[in-house]
Amino acid sequence: MRKLLSLYKKHSFLFLKILTFMAIVLLVCASLRRGWIHDEMECLKSSWFIAQGMEPYKDFFQHHHPLFYYLLSPFALFAGETGFLFISRIVSLCFCLVTLFYTYKLGKLLFSSLIGFLSVVLCMSWNIFAESGFEVRPDTSQIACATAGTFFFFCFLRKRKKKYLVLSAFLYSLSFLLLQKSFIFPFFACLVLAYEWSQKRIVIKDIGVWIVVYAIPLLSYWIFLLMKGDFYHYWVCNYLFNAEMAKKFTWIRFSRAFINKVFLPNSMLWFFFLVGFLESKKNYIIALIAFLSMSIIAMRVDGPHYWIIALPYISIIAAYALRVIFKNNTHLLVVFSLFSLFPTFKMWFGNISFGNQKQIEILAYFRSLSKPQDTCFGDSFVCSFRKSPDFFWHGDFEGDRSIYNLFLPYHALNSKDILLRSPLLVQRAKLSDDSNYNMILSNNYKIINKDFGLFILKKER
Repeated sequence: MRKLLSLYKKHSFLFLKILTFMAIVLLVCASLRRGWIHDEMECLKSSWFIAQGMEPYKDFFQHHHPLFYYLLSPFALFAGETGFLFISRIVSLCFCLVTLFYTYKLGKLLFSSLIGFLSVVLCMSWNIFAESGFEVRPDTSQIACATAGTFFFFCFLRKRKKKYLVLSAFLYSLSFLLLQKSFIFPFFACLVLAYEWSQKRIVIKDIGVWIVVYAIPLLSYWIFLLMKGDFYHYWVCNYLFNAEMAKKFTWIRFSRAFINKVFLPNSMLWFFFLVGFLESKKNYIIALIAFLSMSIIAMRVDGPHYWIIALPYISIIAAYALRVIFKNNTHLLVVFSLFSLFPTFKMWFGNISFGNQKQIEILAYFRSLSKPQDTCFGDSFVCSFRKSPDFFWHGDFEGDRSIYNLFLPYHALNSKDILLRSPLLVQRAKLSDDSNYNMILSNNYKIINKDFGLFILKKER
């Protein structure tokens, strides 16, 4: 026993690497076994619309940047519907692994290889990462590009090589094109570069190069939209609509979501981050965390998964704190790392055990009721990979469809108008509470599934 303990102490860093590898293997297995949530199905449906030749903002509603949907859309053509579900999850998983890889690289660059591995373990220990880190959302690709961009940005600050400057700017720009939530990174980078210039560590040309490289992909996309006459649609859906949605924000709901979903389940990690914040001299990474936290609050949203974009950097500072606390006792670090991963392992083992076969069967059942060319109206599960009678195919947002009518020429169809277009399948819950359509529904449709409130058009019509 003493020999084993001595061997463990001697090779504790190796055990940390093995633990990291085991956790990543479990992450891969859990991602392939877990079912798909509504947000993922909406993302998949947007990609399916694009594969059918439709354009976001113009032919169907979407309030996120579309690059991720375009990346997935070819698979919707060639993989088949069930295959599309899994391939899209694998693509998101790859972006998740890229995030973890550059978390390690950044932790190693700023501190050491040990802290790099420990940062990856701590990142996977967050409940919000374990739950949403591999979901089919544009967030996964946005975070991967942003984390890689941050690594190359700090490489430039450390090594002063222009290639790192260019790579960081391009990846930050790509991150924004994948999802506009990463708008804060260019502000952070420009402020840091301006400070570095004021300290005579870089030349003004470096700032100009960074801004130009960042601007090229974004301006190219905007010019493309202007040439097609679609920039107004883009502006309304991505900015005016989200700004209107933000008016529903309340501090009480935000605080409740943050405390219950982000803070309490990860209170120990937050404690170590606080210790690292007090101990660390890495002011730029602390500043980035502060910028990201302020941007999440400024967006006026309460989704816990919004915090994932800051987790790589928070985890690096927390890992540094652990190294300071445990000092040279690396073997104790490994024990703590294993302990911190227990909730994540429990969640992932649940994903693996429960599986997604039942959901695949339900989705197949919904698709069996209609053909790809049929029009359906309901949530993204019931009407997966089917056309919609309304530009606003989401159904409703928190029960308030009137928000769509604030911006001309966007007028959501009311329930009566939707039924007059005779969609083959209709989900009762997605129709607004309006008695005007009840007669049309009862005359032209029959109930086919009470559990889902699903109606089908009568054949005699």
